[in-house]
Amino acid sequence: VKDMLGVQDMLYVEVERATKLPLDSRIDKLDPFVKFFLIKSGETEPQSKAESKIFWNAGPDPNFLELGLVQASFPYSNEETLRIEVWTANEIFNHQLCGFVDINLSKHHIAKGVKNQKFGLTRRSGNGEDSVIPDCSIQASLRLTKQDVHMDLDNPDDRNRLQVFNRIETDVAGDGKLHDYSHHNDDALVGLEVT
Repeated sequence: VKDMLGVQDMLYVEVERATKLPLDSRIDKLDPFVKFFLIKSGETEPQSKAESKIFWNAGPDPNFLELGLVQASFPYSNEETLRIEVWTANEIFNHQLCGFVDINLSKHHIAKGVKNQKFGLTRRSGNGEDSVIPDCSIQASLRLTKQDVHMDLDNPDDRNRLQVFNRIETDVAGDGKLHDYSHHNDDALVGLEVT
């Protein structure tokens, strides 16, 4: 039996393509993959993260709409930054970062949705300074939706998560009133089935 806990804001992100990625060579085609990080204001560690599969030999201009989906969805509770990083895989050495973009997620901005927008990529130099990579970009779409959050109360793992959820609700609120959990610690929602 699935019981509904409430409604959770969900951020959906899709990267459709990348253009003029650095680090491609004639001998070895670029093998891109994408990492997503959702970061709260004032924090350095991401609240949530996801990673795409590797697209072997896709080159510097991968069209992910043709190659395969590059998308992620996250429970969203007023995080301010979505970082998208494009990497190239390397079977012998460490993977290398091609570039990244930090997208400001002011709620009024993403509530309307962002469709097929181009974002310039930046790289970080050895001295920690960021610089824009000329002509290098990704095209991405973002949207914010509301999803019902359900859990199976017959499942012991879900019951444990509900106890954590209730404990966080009580600890955070502290006033005996029921509050919207979507503004609290998303760790309480880890592993919940979102339908």
